[in-house]
Amino acid sequence: MRVTSFVSYCAYPVSADEKYAANFVRSVKRRGGLCDRNTDAVEWFGKMSSIVISAKRLQGPLVVVPIPDSGCSVRSNCPPLTLALAEAVVTHGKPATVVDALRWIRPMKPSHSGGDRKPQVLFDHLVLTCSLPQGSVVVVDDVVTTGGHVLAAAAALSTVRRHCSLALCLAKSSKTACQAFGISETFLSDFHPRESCLSSSKRIPTFEPILSNS
Repeated sequence: MRVTSFVSYCAYPVSADEKYAANFVRSVKRRGGLCDRNTDAVEWFGKMSSIVISAKRLQGPLVVVPIPDSGCSVRSNCPPLTLALAEAVVTHGKPATVVDALRWIRPMKPSHSGGDRKPQVLFDHLVLTCSLPQGSVVVVDDVVTTGGHVLAAAAALSTVRRHCSLALCLAKSSKTACQAFGISETFLSDFHPRESCLSSSKRIPTFEPILSNS
């Protein structure tokens, strides 16, 4: 699976560019609400994503699915923080639909606070809340580190026979010095969850999904 990101930052930034990249990502990941975010950064992400999508010539229509943040469970009334990023992709790309279809069974511990990053563990706590239309599926996240969340999301979508061909992430976290800005592509090995987890219980329709068309 291909994971494309546009900003790379080190956990312990040293250079001026690395520090700027880290601050740039924080401006998008603010927890104060969508209205408090750096809207210019979100728009930039949408424009960069449209370039990547066009280059890959994905078969339309596109179905863009935001990956929920750790607090976005089936009992939450708040949309995922990544929804704004997904909507930016739709705004600047080819005909596409945003389908807010993934939720955690219960709130998860954030990765930066020691939360699990294993794809199987994440998959076991992830559910689909609605069906998806036909099309090329792309998942969107804010930061990719090990790729566990991306792989778990793709596996959850595969339970309803929707193959995810691409993940678009604003940033890639690194433990070493890296180029701060620039398109970066990572290939993740396929993840096949245990068969015991592939059941009808993976879909729990608890609310009307957010559907956004370009």
